Amino acid sequence: MKHACRYALVRFMPYPETGEFANVGVVVMSPTARFFGYKLLDRVGRITAFFDELDVTVYKRARDTFRDELFRIGQMIERAFIGAVNGPSAEFVNFAFDELSRPREAIIYADTPRGAIVADPRIALEEYFDYYVGRSFATPSIRNGWSSNA
Repeated sequence: MKHACRYALVRFMPYPETGEFANVGVVVMSPTARFFGYKLLDRVGRITAFFDELDVTVYKRARDTFRDELFRIGQMIERAFIGAVNGPSAEFVNFAFDELSRPREAIIYADTPRGAIVADPRIALEEYFDYYVGRSFATPSIRNGWSSNA
């Protein structure tokens, strides 16, 4: 069975003045699969390499606070999943995801939601994380092509 899901990239933007950000996680939700999950970057090397003047505790605190918020939202959504997949429970789940990904000024935030049809949202979460955060698309042949074009 295929499931409609919504997902959002989690972005870390310590300096809104420049608009520079790093993808640091993914949030996935599927009412039909009754799934809400997230994965956030634990390693800090990527952050310190990109934002070299930033105290790494800024990222760690923001990430941990955002993780706590995702956990809280996840608990509410899980309780809603106990209800029907359609009707008020599904409306609440979509509302909660909309609120999570609503544009806001924050150092770490869930970006504009995207949609997909997937076989398993749990696997999709891992695949999206690997692609958008781990840059799994950047194979050695692609990286070599980048360096030869420079």
